[in-house]
Amino acid sequence: VIDMRHAELGGGKDVQTVWQKLQEQSKDKFVLMSEACNGFDITSDKWFGPRPGEWGYGYDYSHDILWQLRNGAAGWTDWNLMLDEHGGPNLEGNFVDSPVVFKDADTIYQNPSFFHMAHFSRYVVPGSKQV
Repeated sequence: VIDMRHAELGGGKDVQTVWQKLQEQSKDKFVLMSEACNGFDITSDKWFGPRPGEWGYGYDYSHDILWQLRNGAAGWTDWNLMLDEHGGPNLEGNFVDSPVVFKDADTIYQNPSFFHMAHFSRYVVPGSKQV
């Protein structure tokens, strides 16, 4: 059993190592990246929250998705696909950005991270193989 709760395994740093250990146990095991988000600084624990229109957040998503897939992950999931303008609701108080931001009953914003994820969803179809 691999304990995934330790920070040294987070952030994609050891995806390939974890995948290789799982494959040694059984070829039907896989790694699925989960709880991705933007709006924080992991080096200082500061929360920046939503930044509508921030293309850097979109780039961060693409970089992380490619890193995960390149190193053996079977998939990638976002933590919250839609949050309000403040990055919530959130019981933990870690208000972050999301691909879709809800403003009111008539208005949502699609952030650059939405379009970065959409690109992978459209062009990396089930059964795709790494070349």
